[in-house]
Amino acid sequence: MQGDVLRVGFCGASVCCPTYYLHQLDVRDAGGMIGSVVGCGVLTVALPNTGPVRIDVHARNNRDTGWYAFKFDRLNDPVGASQIAFDWTIPGSMSGGADFDVFTLHASAGAAGLLRFTGASVCCPTYFLHYAEVLDATGQRIAAVLGDGVTPFTFPATGLYTVLVSARNYQDSGWYSVKVDCNSRPWAACDCNAHASSYGRYCAGTAGTNGIPTLAASLPRLGQNVNVAIGNSYGQATSVMVLLGATATNSPLPAFNARLCVGNPTVLAVMPLAAGGTTLSYAIPNDSLLCGIGLAVQTAVVDPGATGGGAFSDGLLLVLGL
Repeated sequence: MQGDVLRVGFCGASVCCPTYYLHQLDVRDAGGMIGSVVGCGVLTVALPNTGPVRIDVHARNNRDTGWYAFKFDRLNDPVGASQIAFDWTIPGSMSGGADFDVFTLHASAGAAGLLRFTGASVCCPTYFLHYAEVLDATGQRIAAVLGDGVTPFTFPATGLYTVLVSARNYQDSGWYSVKVDCNSRPWAACDCNAHASSYGRYCAGTAGTNGIPTLAASLPRLGQNVNVAIGNSYGQATSVMVLLGATATNSPLPAFNARLCVGNPTVLAVMPLAAGGTTLSYAIPNDSLLCGIGLAVQTAVVDPGATGGGAFSDGLLLVLGL
């Protein structure tokens, strides 16, 4: 769509000269060239027109061979990005080849944020080759940490922001950990809008007899009840465990071929689950100090059709608010 802000990461290397970047990526629409990346790098551009966009990759000398990789996403409401909450520590990894991860975060104008980031590359563990940045809807950088560090900043407007993590050389792989603190809490909330959404693109569930067990909730508003709808992947009466935590994670559970999506989880409930699922209701205190608090929820359903006998839902984000 016209006005969408496109982020393209690109990298490649030639067979003849691995240390030289002889490949190029071009982005075009019906009106012509929009932008290019030569060698390894990144392109951030607002699309001038609505309609198909073409991505061309070619050798700059029109004869060189070698590998390349690219990845692209929309920075204004990124496709497939999982929404996160303030004060969540998000661990992840870069697979190399122009990889990057995107998350979204809703913030209020004037909110004081603190971007924390660390990571290490596979090739050079003592070098910090990854970076994190916070971008607004136009793709403008609001804050960044290159390598390992902390950056205080202020959100200029109310809305959805993108948290992007990538390799600084656009080809390195390795682990990272990123966090955006609400630096004005408890004096002022950074976001007092209630949110409820899956973060399954970051931490996905695992299927049982009838697919991945569903998990959804109403908006968790202060002074009201939040209703949590728990699905049953088995399709018959069984049991379910509900996990709750103050941050998300993406940790392997090898015995179940599953991922744990709740960091430092507390078992909120272990209970029977009807064939058609159930809904739990919890009262949220009407306390302004709870504004912007993010909770992570996940369910594990006893299901003989799942690996290890347990099917896990996607992670569910709940941000308490108005």
